[in-house]
This record gives sequence, structure tokens and C-alpha cells, in this order.
Amino acid sequence: MALVPWTLYLAFTLPRRATLASYDAPWVGFDIGLAAVILLTAVLAHRRHRQVNLAAVAVTTMLVVDAWFDVMTTPRGEAGGILVALATAFLVELPLAVLSLWIALTAGDLTGTELPHPPGRADRAQRDSPSGSPDRTD
Repeated sequence: MALVPWTLYLAFTLPRRATLASYDAPWVGFDIGLAAVILLTAVLAHRRHRQVNLAAVAVTTMLVVDAWFDVMTTPRGEAGGILVALATAFLVELPLAVLSLWIALTAGDLTGTELPHPPGRADRAQRDSPSGSPDRTD
């Protein structure tokens, strides 16, 4: 709930334009972090680790954020700059984000595990039965 007023505050108080002395450092740092998370996802997928889906969700998120900030921070007066940013976003970053999300959602197929399900009646019956199998009253 605190995020809404904070966002409104920022919308009205932040300057419309800002110049950074170290504009390149945040971008390079973010891209290094993105590369590290992509590498982590690849290693976890190769090892068929059951938590590959978590890393893939992080990659998805970072790619969407990268596309957003690439497009939003490109100077509009720069010749062709916005076209390059849009092309990179829509032809590279967002398709890779969709692929990464697909990996996250289908990671159980890759690792041989299923996403956890909330315990249901069948799970309780199996857990409570002495033999470990659901009781049947056929």
C-alpha cells in the first residue's frame, strides 16, 4: 500500500530531465548481473536442478526491465536511437523474456519434478494411511 503514494510522490517531484556523471556504470552493472543470472539459469538447466525455474523467472524480470529502461532512457533527438532501442526490445529482449518464462513454467519437465501443489484430500489420505497409499473403499 505504501508503494502507491510513493510512486505518486516520485511522479510529481522527480525532475523531468537528469544528467548523470556515471551514466554507463548502472547499465554495465545491470548487464553484468543479467549475464550472471542467464549463466546461472543455463548451469541449473544443464544440471537439471529443480530450482531452475526461479533463476528463469529472474532472467525474465531482468529482460523486461532492461527493455523498458532501454526504450525509456534513449534520447529522442538521437538519430535512429529510439528505433534501435525499440528493435532491440521487441526483437531480442522481450522474445528472450518469453522464452525464459516458458523455461520457468516448464522446468518440471526438464528436471523431472513437478511444481508443488497445495495439499489436497488425496494427499492427506495418503499421508495419514499406515501403508502410505490412499485408503480405498471400493
